[in-house]
Amino acid sequence: MGYHFDHVRWLRACATWQREGIAMANPASVLAWNSDKRYLVELAARGVALPATTFTDHLQQHVIERMFDATGVDELIVKPAISGGAWKTVRVRRGDAIEPGDGTTMLVQPYLPTIEHEGETSLLYFGGVLSHVVNKRPVAGEFRVQEEFGGVYRVLDDPPAGAVALAEQVLAAIDAPLLYARIDVVPDADGLWLLMEAELIEPDFYLGSDPQQGAGFARALRDALNDGATA
Repeated sequence: MGYHFDHVRWLRACATWQREGIAMANPASVLAWNSDKRYLVELAARGVALPATTFTDHLQQHVIERMFDATGVDELIVKPAISGGAWKTVRVRRGDAIEPGDGTTMLVQPYLPTIEHEGETSLLYFGGVLSHVVNKRPVAGEFRVQEEFGGVYRVLDDPPAGAVALAEQVLAAIDAPLLYARIDVVPDADGLWLLMEAELIEPDFYLGSDPQQGAGFARALRDALNDGATA
């Protein structure tokens, strides 16, 4: 969709859809809220576990060094607060020099080494019902799990209970009528599941890995259309 390339226009569109009462799969207010990763701060305040996260409008070396000191890690992930598909996401090692920021709000988090051997787990919900769960692992030497970077995907027939519990906690914290949601989670070194992203705008549903081949989404869409017709 590319909302991160023209975020002002995206927010204007969402406001228009909301003002005009346009029926949408996910509410326009949610689409606007979810387009800026600062929504993570709100979810953390509602009790959702996520990696230590800071946002800065002035990315400087001292900000990075302070984050290293505060977390005790040797690597960080830095990316724009408004981005998608690992756009401009970089992995920073202790001692690396960084380019000063240009005023863009940036998210800084500890790098989780577990992603290399545990991967990222995505839970797909349609109409609030869990449809399928997909584990995504990066290739050797890579930290990004997207297919364009070589990520390997496999469906989990028996998803980890902790991952499911966290995903459902996230959905409860969002508390909005969502036709679809993809909740991306990763375990830390102690096995605690952490939220990476709640993808509510234009997520890949990984229907190619869905044992039901999209039947859950079709049912949720049918039910939503029927509810709209009888409202």
